[in-house]
Amino acid sequence: MHFHQKIHNYLLDYREKYNSNFNFLVRQRTNINDKKYPGGKFAHGLVFQGTEKYCFVALSDKSGGANATKSVGIVINPTKNNSFKAMLEIVFPGETNADLISFYKNLASKFEDINWDAKEERAYLYIGELPENDPTILYKWLDVNFPIIRETALQTGIEKLIPSDERFKKLQDNLEKRLLSDKKLVNYWVFQGNPKIFDTVKAIADNALETLSVHAHKTKIKIGDKVILWITGDDSGCYALAEVTSELFHSPEISNEKKYYAKNPEEDVTSDKVKIKITHDLTKSPVLKTEMKIN
Repeated sequence: MHFHQKIHNYLLDYREKYNSNFNFLVRQRTNINDKKYPGGKFAHGLVFQGTEKYCFVALSDKSGGANATKSVGIVINPTKNNSFKAMLEIVFPGETNADLISFYKNLASKFEDINWDAKEERAYLYIGELPENDPTILYKWLDVNFPIIRETALQTGIEKLIPSDERFKKLQDNLEKRLLSDKKLVNYWVFQGNPKIFDTVKAIADNALETLSVHAHKTKIKIGDKVILWITGDDSGCYALAEVTSELFHSPEISNEKKYYAKNPEEDVTSDKVKIKITHDLTKSPVLKTEMKIN
């Protein structure tokens, strides 16, 4: 499950159990021909505005000025510690409507310790860091502060400033349909391993293989693509199937993998890589080239 979907489940649960007025916006549309997310962002689980690095849970139904997101919302970032950092953001660069600007500034004034970036016309407030499977911190913050956001918005008399129940339901229904209809366009790649250089089979068996070096098709390999791990040599064949779990990145050799090299690489050796997850360990019963020829 993509972290966007996990956050979405948390918020639906909060709305159902604690505050039926908590209406938020999900992604409305996506391009199925998106080069970075083949099949579209819905197909990859990006149910909010954002990317792999963050999601923006919109609480306002007005544009954030020159920003691609809405003007008021909660930004959530996954961390390396299996947690999520949450922050309230009020952003409106380039906004010209005086009533809206007055609302944004008035809303920001309701929160102590809020930070202002006047140049970017942005205010932000740190909410907290919540463990991956415990949204309590976020729920408690919403208990106190969402009513403030909602009442401040309603008092302005500005139409469609916050999502109505009808708007909320319409977008949720659309999301549900798109998650069922949109499909990832998955590529399949063969990665070759040379046992004279790196003991891929042992690394797989030890559950230590985390990355693969990429030498070709660097702009085409995407998260969710499937991998055939082919080992060359006297017993050449397919020793595992895997899935790509990251974008391409440039990095030194992963420390956990160094011991599987015939000669450990130097510390400063770097290469283009992707992270992978082994989905089928075939090391005990590989599909050998000799068997393929017979069949």
